[in-house]
Amino acid sequence: MEGFQKGFLPYEEAVLSLAWIVPRVSLPVSQSAKIPIAPIVIIVLMTAVLQRAGHRETVPLVPPGPAPSS
Repeated sequence: MEGFQKGFLPYEEAVLSLAWIVPRVSLPVSQSAKIPIAPIVIIVLMTAVLQRAGHRETVPLVPPGPAPSS
């Protein structure tokens, strides 16, 4: 839900779309290409999840305001 609230990172929508469609197309693709794509997509999805978990917004430590005068 954080993506809807704060915005998606540039690649997240594509990764989520790919992860959503993989269960439907992975078997035919892996049978014809002899490459299992589901594990690859799972690794990409988990990488996106970990990057989202580690993503921090830059927040100023001191609230903006007038500079203290000396």
